[in-house]
Amino acid sequence: MFEGSWTINKDSMNVYLDECVSARENLANFKRGKGFSKIVGNDLRRESVARSFMNYLRVNFPELISRADLFKANDIYGAPYIYSLYGVDISPGTLRYMKVLSDIIHFEPQSVVEIGSGYGGQALVITKWFEDAQYTLIDLQEPLSLAKHYLDQTCPGGNFVYFSTDDIEVRNYDLVISDYCLSEFDEKGVDFYIDHVIKHCKYGYFSVNVPEGERRNYLLTRLREVFDEVKVADEYPKTSHHPNIAITCSGNRVLR
Repeated sequence: MFEGSWTINKDSMNVYLDECVSARENLANFKRGKGFSKIVGNDLRRESVARSFMNYLRVNFPELISRADLFKANDIYGAPYIYSLYGVDISPGTLRYMKVLSDIIHFEPQSVVEIGSGYGGQALVITKWFEDAQYTLIDLQEPLSLAKHYLDQTCPGGNFVYFSTDDIEVRNYDLVISDYCLSEFDEKGVDFYIDHVIKHCKYGYFSVNVPEGERRNYLLTRLREVFDEVKVADEYPKTSHHPNIAITCSGNRVLR
């Protein structure tokens, strides 16, 4: 049973969960909902953010941009904001998921688990590139139900596994991802995912959107207990004024 709690405002979370339930019935406009804007990211509506990701990927990972049509399956539903950049019509959200893909692409994972998978956009983008990978999504029941419906429409036949936060089956994975989620738990929540998921993964990738301080330091301390190598880098491209970071982990000493 999951132990721990979010540090996110409860009212904002309740709006988001209600929108997940509604989106399960109608995928037309859910990416513009107030709850999604608050939880998934206000920054992912701006053209300037889209352009930053596009410029980064064009220079560093042109192979991903050349396959942009593959990832634009994420823009079919939900009415995301779309911008035309260098002849590619694409949303900031999809470009951000492509940026995360570029950060983990060298791991070449055949099994991925995502803590806080939301509606399934990151799962879709990574699975489009690593077609044979098994992808496990972990979240609250409302977004998890939406993700299953969303991925059934956008990636039929994909190898997806779904666990609610209160019903996680411990398994081994190549890679664990948590994008702006794990860092928003209290210490009990971090401990739960360390024990039930992260200890069982060869590699890790974590986007952190909390400021430097006690919660960030606690997460880093726990990760360093599991992995030999824990690399910390400033978020780039920046999506907000906050000092966000990305943590990349390898050398799981627990699995040896």
